[in-house]
Order: sequence, then C-alpha cells, then structure tokens
Amino acid sequence: MTLCDLLDRLSRELGFHLFAAHLNHGLRGAESDADERSVREFCAGRGIPLEVTSAPDLQSQAQTRTLSIEMAAREERFAFLSRTAQKLSCKVIALGHTADDLAETLLLRLLRGSGGRGLAGLRPVRTFGEVVFLRPLLGFHRREIMAYLESNGLPYRIDATNLSLDTDRGRVRNAILPELERLAEEHGWRNVRESLVRSTELLSEDEEFLDEMAAAGLSSVEFDAQDSFRLDRELLGTCPPPILARVILEAIIRIDPDLRPEREHIRHIEDMVAGRRTEAIDIPGGLRAELDGRYLTVRRPGKEETLIPPDPVDIRPDDLPMEFEFGPFRLFFSLYDASEERTQTGVGPSHDSVSIAAPVEIRAVRVRAPEPGDKMAPLGMDGHTKKLSDIFIDKKVPQRERYVQPIVVDASNGNILAIPALGLVSEQSRISSNSMRRLDIVVCRVTG
Repeated sequence: MTLCDLLDRLSRELGFHLFAAHLNHGLRGAESDADERSVREFCAGRGIPLEVTSAPDLQSQAQTRTLSIEMAAREERFAFLSRTAQKLSCKVIALGHTADDLAETLLLRLLRGSGGRGLAGLRPVRTFGEVVFLRPLLGFHRREIMAYLESNGLPYRIDATNLSLDTDRGRVRNAILPELERLAEEHGWRNVRESLVRSTELLSEDEEFLDEMAAAGLSSVEFDAQDSFRLDRELLGTCPPPILARVILEAIIRIDPDLRPEREHIRHIEDMVAGRRTEAIDIPGGLRAELDGRYLTVRRPGKEETLIPPDPVDIRPDDLPMEFEFGPFRLFFSLYDASEERTQTGVGPSHDSVSIAAPVEIRAVRVRAPEPGDKMAPLGMDGHTKKLSDIFIDKKVPQRERYVQPIVVDASNGNILAIPALGLVSEQSRISSNSMRRLDIVVCRVTG
C-alpha cells in the first residue's frame, strides 16, 4: 500500500501511467478476500486501474511440483505479474520489498549454504526479458513503512501468515533474526539489520561485476533452436570457477527460464569442462550434459540425438577386396603381400587409412560398433591398454558418433586390431619385417 501510494503521487508529478495488480492467493479464506476488497476500494478511490485474479489451488500445485507453499505462491505471483505487464504493455514492474526482506533473505540463504549470488539477495533493479523489475523500498525498514502508513492515514492489511513459524522465512523473521539482534546487543553489536543489509549491498556490487565478466564468456556459447547449447571447452576451460559457473547457469536458464539447477550439477559440469570428469549428468528439467569432443553439450535427449549402431560385418580373405558402408562411413578393405616399405608405422599419411598385419592364423576380421568395456593397446604406448571411451574423448569424437565408429577386431577372439576412422592401430597388429600379409583399410565419411 505504501508503494502504491508513493507511485501514484510520482505518476501525477512525472506523468507515467500506473496500474495496480493483485493476486488473491486464496490461502487464508475470508481474510484473503478481505485483502482483495481493501485493494479494490483503495484503487477505486484513487482512480488507479487494477488487475485482479485468483490463484489456482496452490496446495495441490505445491504437492504436484514438490514445492513449498511459499515457493508455489511466489512463482504464481511472478507469473501473474509478468502476464499482466505483457497484457498492459508495461515495461516496469515495481515490488514492495523492504530492507528487512534483504536482511531476512541473507540469513535464510546463509542457513541454506548459498553462494555469492544467493547471498546478494534481492537487487534494486533486475531485467527479465523486456521487463524491468524495480524494488524502490529496499532502502527502508518495515518500521519506517508502518510509520508512513500511520502518518498518512493509509489503509493496510496484516497477513497473519507473516507472523507464523510454519515457514522457513517465518522462522527467520520472527524467531532467529530477533534472537540474533538480542544476543548481538548483549555483546556490544548494534544495528544488526543495517549491517546485514550493508553486506547484501556489497555482495550485490561484487555479483554485478562478476556477471559482467561472465557475459563475455556467455557470448561464446552456441545456442540452437532445439533448446540446447554447447560450450567450447578449450575456450572456456581456463575461466575462473566463479565465472564458469555463471556462464553455465545463465546458459541453462536461457534455454529454460524455469530451471534452477543445484550447485552439485553446476560443479559436475565445471569438472567436465575442465576435463576432471567424463561421465554425462542429467539435470532436473529433462536436460542432459555430456562431452562432445572439444565441446560440452547440454540438450534434451531425443531419439534423433544418437545414431543407431550398424550390424557387425565379417570379412574373410576370399572376400577381398571389399567395400561397404558402416553407419556414416564407407570402408574399403584390401589384402596385399607385406613390403619392407610399409614396416615403419602402419598408419597411412592421410590419416583416413590404416594398414595392419594379417597373420595367417587370422581367418576373418569383424567390423563392429563399440561395446561397453572395450579397450585396446594403441601403437606407441608400449603395450599399455586404454579404454575406447577415453580414446574417443582424447580424439574429440562427438558423442553421437561414438556409437557408430567402425572397430576392426579379430573375429576369433574379439581383440581390437584397429579404429580406422581415427587412424589407430593396435600394438598386436603392428606391421613388422616378419609380416607376410598386409590388410589395408581406407575409410571415408559418406553422411553426417
């Protein structure tokens, strides 16, 4: 009511159009209806246009979405205000939060273990889309608001739930903060609320600076029309953790404004960007973050995201030369007598072909898709084995293509001989001076 009175006075002086909006939460029965009547009477007496609506069943909504009543009411209120602003072509929404709300929010989020952004609390000015949210009363305490109402003879209502201890904010407001003030004063600290508010202001300034730095990183994030984005790990991998965390969070919110991932999800994604983790992670809201070569992608998984692994193909000496398609690749197999000129590396110079030794005892080779637990000992690693999943990451193979990479194995025992599309040959299939035959494999991409 104080905010409405002040803005009404300013609108007459400065010439802007003022509208009021009231959401009847319906949580307190007759008292909620009395709140609505009071607002209607005040606005009618001042000639202020008023939009009123009733909230849906917040109790059921909170249970369905596993939210507290307080959070469900808050989300419904902000949605109503945003819809009303759009309907009336308003560019600014003014909210009546006070300095006490700042102090309470700081304590509440400290108890929940929030980071700097959460502790900075309510900001005087925030922009969401095309609408600016203002909180003009953040510089005033509740006692000053009450004094203004009384001195100007303005009507007001007291929400009884604000005096309850049934919610987290109610416990902070009515029990924890008053007790903190009492204990602090006993030990010589005064003006506790003012100190808490000053802390939120300082934190808010720091957060604004960090957000500006993060904006530069966000500009390098690639968004597409399918509610997904990807981060360049080489470009953003050196960002300080506070900046990288903001880039990730803002990117997620940009593709789904209703999502607020937990800190553990953001930290997991940070580790993926830095190369400390490789496993994908599901984010509440139906998103999945996974490594995709040099990129980290966040998307809603769908059938179209993963290519279907082709059926295995067996190749015998009598079948050669042989040509066939394997997923998005075309492979050419040829068998030759080994020559001394090809004993040095086993890998063709164009990196789209490999040559492996074909011992007499190998009756057939098989081309198949990767399987869980696959390992190989690549040339140049002194016989040390490496997981194919790690090889794909090192070679920056996109996630969706890992399921269709052609893997050449010994058909008799399943040992991996080569990954031709990556130019990799195993130690056991190295061509040497004792090799009698050479199997040449050429691979090229035909789709995707």
